[in-house]
Amino acid sequence: NGVWGSAPAETKPTIVTFWCLSGTIIVYFLSQLSGCSHFPSSEGASNFLENKRDSSNRSVPLRELSNRIVFGSAIRKVDLLQNDVAFRDLILQEYSSLTHEGAMKFRKVRAKIDLWDWKEADQFAAFATVHGQYIHGHTLLWHRSHAPWVFELSKADLQFEAKKYIQDSIERYGEKVRAWDVINEPFQKDGTLRSASKVESDFSGSIWANLGPDYVAQAFLWAEEATKQFTHRPMLLLNEFGVETENKKSNGLFNLVKDLKMQKIPIDGIGFQMHLSLSENKDIKKFELDLIKNFSRFEKLGVSIHITELDVEGCFDLSCFQVQAEVYGAVARACEQTTTCLTFTTWGASDKYSWLRDPKWGGAKSEMQKPLPFDEKFLPKPAYFEIRRAFGILKSR
Repeated sequence: NGVWGSAPAETKPTIVTFWCLSGTIIVYFLSQLSGCSHFPSSEGASNFLENKRDSSNRSVPLRELSNRIVFGSAIRKVDLLQNDVAFRDLILQEYSSLTHEGAMKFRKVRAKIDLWDWKEADQFAAFATVHGQYIHGHTLLWHRSHAPWVFELSKADLQFEAKKYIQDSIERYGEKVRAWDVINEPFQKDGTLRSASKVESDFSGSIWANLGPDYVAQAFLWAEEATKQFTHRPMLLLNEFGVETENKKSNGLFNLVKDLKMQKIPIDGIGFQMHLSLSENKDIKKFELDLIKNFSRFEKLGVSIHITELDVEGCFDLSCFQVQAEVYGAVARACEQTTTCLTFTTWGASDKYSWLRDPKWGGAKSEMQKPLPFDEKFLPKPAYFEIRRAFGILKSR
């Protein structure tokens, strides 16, 4: 059986094109238009698209920039896709992969011991499937996404629930999912795995670590077991933040992946979250070179590279858009230059719906955060054009 990353082109979903005039890149220089027309994938739609492309190909959406790299966006709620037409048009035009920020997490689906709530996840999966978009499954085991009742379980029962959740999730969505984040954020900053957590409020540890020191390897084995009947199984990833460049945490991750590979554990790739900050990236060129170097050492272990949650916080007005764009460009170029980089996903598309607009995550100035490639009116910011330039489409503004 193959995996999505190596599947032949004919096995990938058919793309349905939704063309919205108010979402085209040309409008970045004009006032936003109000009329939209939907064109299904057909000869007529293709001709319409070709006629709208100017000499710099600015109307070629992100989803068409690379045959290797899938461009994705996270969404917070399915309701946004149903109720905000302009946002929906942007998502459909630009992105070929979608990640739901919360609907597939244990805490959402298994809030109560006697409840399996798949409603939001099913709606999300249906939307992506109908529109020919990949699904990125996020996430199966995460130390911040559990339910209070799991702390009352014995080790044997906790193991049963973890295995069942992993396998039921994978089997439910089958080959609709291109990749799963099997394990999310298992490391401490010092490069050690999180210790076993005994109380719900302890987010420095992990409830799943109570399964034993080999719980990461076991989770991947359970995940692979659930994919045996698939023709092309989803890629199985370990997703982590703060490991963009070489440091104690990324070294710990590197050593774990090396060990897993030696044990023939079926880990296919690493998700580099990339929640970045302007304040932490002063030397953009050095950052880019460090990214490439770090990606390269993981690539040599036999795992693919995935940018899974990219955003750049700390930008609050127009004055920092260009610097922010340079950070996006550095990540995009590093991905483009790494032959096994297969995913480029931003944690949202528009500033309007960023998770950082929530004070819990975005701080005192959360309502002013502008961390994404599109602004509140869904118009492209300089970051968008830097991403395009990195993949060779825009040579100059």
